[in-house]
Amino acid sequence: MKKLIYIILVSVFWVSCSEDFLNLAPVSDFADGDFYNTEEDITQALTAAYDNLQGVYGPGENNYNLSELRSDNVYAPASVGHDENTYNIDLFMVNSTNDFTEKNWDKCYHGIYRCNVVLDRIGDIEMSDNLKNQYIGEALTLRAIQYFRLVRLFGDLPFLTTFLSIEDSYEMSRTKAADILAQLIVDLETASEKLPESYENSNKGRVTKGAAQGLLGKILVYSKEYSAAKDALGKVISSGNYKLLSDLVKVYSSTNKNNEEILFSVQYSDDKAEAEFFTPRLYPKGGGTYEDKATGKTVTFPKGGAGYCVPTKELINAFEPGDKRKDYGLQLAFTNSTGQYIEVPFISKFRHEYASGMVSGANWPILRYAEVLLLYAEALNETGDLQGAIDNLNKVRSRAGLANLSSSNIGNQAACREAIYKERRVELMMEGDRWFDLVRTGKAIETMAVQGFKIDDHQLIYPLPQSAIDVTNNFLEQNPGY
Repeated sequence: MKKLIYIILVSVFWVSCSEDFLNLAPVSDFADGDFYNTEEDITQALTAAYDNLQGVYGPGENNYNLSELRSDNVYAPASVGHDENTYNIDLFMVNSTNDFTEKNWDKCYHGIYRCNVVLDRIGDIEMSDNLKNQYIGEALTLRAIQYFRLVRLFGDLPFLTTFLSIEDSYEMSRTKAADILAQLIVDLETASEKLPESYENSNKGRVTKGAAQGLLGKILVYSKEYSAAKDALGKVISSGNYKLLSDLVKVYSSTNKNNEEILFSVQYSDDKAEAEFFTPRLYPKGGGTYEDKATGKTVTFPKGGAGYCVPTKELINAFEPGDKRKDYGLQLAFTNSTGQYIEVPFISKFRHEYASGMVSGANWPILRYAEVLLLYAEALNETGDLQGAIDNLNKVRSRAGLANLSSSNIGNQAACREAIYKERRVELMMEGDRWFDLVRTGKAIETMAVQGFKIDDHQLIYPLPQSAIDVTNNFLEQNPGY
């Protein structure tokens, strides 16, 4: 599995061969039409597209390294002994051979290719129109998830929406990020018309209409198309299919997956081949216990922790007094396995139930209803509905145990905007949005200056992986400044 596939680099299409993963035909077979000729074939191809997300957000890529460690939320302590790739992200010293950026590029393009296989071949497959439309909607949404991630990480990209020969793929020029987002908006509008609102239990976890509409609304907010975002997000809210859970523990629990707050999440299981490993890395090394203010219980955490992503003082102080999310998601100290009390904070938000070998079947949330409400509040505020924005902001605050805000303490659009940004920080802590929020709101440079980093505009995105440039014989050009 050393050489993973991505569209502009691909020579052979192959995947992991564990019991539940799908073994697909090589690209040459696809091009010759020897595979993907039946409904079963296309079902396998779509399942493989879902499967790829486990790698995009899973242990090797460390989703929070590129999106949270880069920000003012957390840092990598020198005492833990991370590898050079991790420290370079934290310290704004990333170069084109960083392992994390290469794997994200690799895995996302691998998944995009799988989606394109479905979209290219499904038109010729004999199957019901309803199922064909559903599969098209699912593939469009899965592809949009990965392109949206790549655009936020790297900026302009090779943008491929169909199958190309190897020779042609080596000469794919980069498409402007704004143009890619514009096409993703079109794709998600199409997907939302084709997808069902829900599935029976055996198919829970698949992309729904609400997931496509929610992602559409998020991309529209990023694109500053607030009126259209308001419409898309309003449809999710008015559907009545989603709600805020009263118990924060149940939002992320591996025993309550695909609950009513989750629009879409990456599916994992307790089977080690398809489990998640990312959350144990947030626990301190060596195992120990902590007194959990959220539940009043003593919690024992396992020995396999890595001490990743220590919360900054600024993140800790961002929570208002009485905010339930602080007691639930942050711990300020712990007792190690030898009984020593250590005053070092850590993230406890993803308190998953672990099977043997420090693995968990808990899912990774891509989009939650709480974020939909905050995005909707942002869209309302930017289109002049201050009271509507405050009302939706208060729905999220109320679940956290905080007092409602009103027009008397948020008296104008600018103040409401800042309140929404602050709420996003504490509500979505460690879910992969903080760095991207700083960039899209124009606050990254000034915020990181407070952290002691003098960064330039070019560091708002990452360098392209050198391997991608090399395989195209330098046809792809590096991002300026790297």
